[in-house]
Amino acid sequence: MRAPVNTQVFARIGIDLSGPFVLSATGKKYVLNIICWFSKYLISVPLEDAKAITIADALMQEFILKFGACTEIISDSAAAFTSEFYQEFCWLMNVNNKYATPYCSKGNAITERSFHTIQDVLAKMHLPYIACCYNTSIHDTTHETLFFLVFGRDPIFCADVILDPQTREGYAKTDVGMYKAQLIKRLHIAWQQATLWWAHAFLQMKRQYDKKERSHHVKVGD
Repeated sequence: MRAPVNTQVFARIGIDLSGPFVLSATGKKYVLNIICWFSKYLISVPLEDAKAITIADALMQEFILKFGACTEIISDSAAAFTSEFYQEFCWLMNVNNKYATPYCSKGNAITERSFHTIQDVLAKMHLPYIACCYNTSIHDTTHETLFFLVFGRDPIFCADVILDPQTREGYAKTDVGMYKAQLIKRLHIAWQQATLWWAHAFLQMKRQYDKKERSHHVKVGD
């Protein structure tokens, strides 16, 4: 069992489609999950259908235009992801498209687990709120919130300002140069720690995997 290299935010992402669900009031019945393999940051997009053009448009509008291009996308072998249109889209975006092993969810396990997390409370009109809760919760692997690993700060909610009005004022009084330096330093430290925790979690998974794996001796002519 070999570990993929995850050291940059949004360099490698996993995508997966879930549905159809009961049609929502806004005409959506599928959900596309896009998740960063390094930070585990989740982007959930409700879709009207599971067509390749719809998925490509969601990737462009909700991921690439907001967070920039990635270098690799991991998906399963669903028809939409193997279609000629989707393949050409990845080629135009200069993205290396890889498929997880069929019938083996471990190949894209990070994205699979994100669906397990939100499906119990999934409702199309509440999806952005569910994704926000997911992204602002501390992840078991990285020991940081997904939001912090991407933006270098924790989000400020209305309750934070009500409980401590100086929370918002603190940002307004911060020197731009100092804020930039602090942001870079915080991100550098957080990414280093996340990488170490990710490697530790992988070693634990590897030990469990190796316990079940048996070596096979193949001879010439078998």
